[in-house]
Amino acid sequence: LRAEVAYPGGCDIGSRLIDQHLKGFAALGARIDDRGGMVYANAERLTGGDVFFDLVTVGGTINVMLAAARRFAPLFIQKKLRLNYQETTLRALTDEKWLAFVLEQVLSNAVKYTRRGSVTLRADEAAHTIIVEDTGIGIAPEDLPRVFDHGYTGLNGRRDKRATGLGLYLSKRVLDQLGHTIAIASEPGRGTRVSLAFESLQFHDDFARPIP
Repeated sequence: LRAEVAYPGGCDIGSRLIDQHLKGFAALGARIDDRGGMVYANAERLTGGDVFFDLVTVGGTINVMLAAARRFAPLFIQKKLRLNYQETTLRALTDEKWLAFVLEQVLSNAVKYTRRGSVTLRADEAAHTIIVEDTGIGIAPEDLPRVFDHGYTGLNGRRDKRATGLGLYLSKRVLDQLGHTIAIASEPGRGTRVSLAFESLQFHDDFARPIP
């Protein structure tokens, strides 16, 4: 793997969303070189980082969701977007750090491509799913099958020169390693829904029972 990405604006002037992409590539085994307003990522192959599974409690799941949303509070205020958050009783068997990483990637896209309206962050306990919905510009049908491809930005990305095509690619790689899934449904002009699905915790309860 070899990737070259220019910093938006041509130089590094502080913390950017691309910093999360770089952390993700580094954790997956890539060598990161930052020089001359460009970032270079090199790897023989992406091998993956440390993953620590734990049963994230109801409170832990809420904290991860709220922390991810809080990171983008200034953008919500700047763009006058409404955040709809719904309380949840969802428990997830996952790596809390990597789940937070993925949620930040998804929320960053939701805020970036929503000009007016709202972003909703909720959980579907019955389906063991966390859902991020927005009222943004949506994704063209021809782009949907490729949104997880490395470096693919689609029509929206071509309009937005800051797009790197790395966020969803990294999110998919991380979720694959965790054994979770990600699905995207979208309609141009109406918005996008991203669903992060976890396995049922029934198998965990089985292992938790004492052996006769």
